[in-house]
Amino acid sequence: MSNTSFLDQIIRVFLGMIVGGIGGALMNPIGYLAFYLIVTALVGYDPIYHSMRFTTREVDPYKEHEEAEKERKANEKNLQPSFNPQLTGDEMPGI
Repeated sequence: MSNTSFLDQIIRVFLGMIVGGIGGALMNPIGYLAFYLIVTALVGYDPIYHSMRFTTREVDPYKEHEEAEKERKANEKNLQPSFNPQLTGDEMPGI
């Protein structure tokens, strides 16, 4: 499930190249941040966004999932057989 927009991905790649260049030139471990930015841009998924249930997409995948879950539960509720324990003797076979 993608939670980053196309524009967000472009910005991440651009910032990742800048941060990676600076980190590489200074021999600084900030290059790990560049790796994170570029990988999340290429995959289209940010685990930090996911943990905060945040998205930059126009269509919110979290709302889509919640609506689908509500619909699934409603369908399950409608499919459950009804049980009436108050049967009279006329309705019970053999009595």
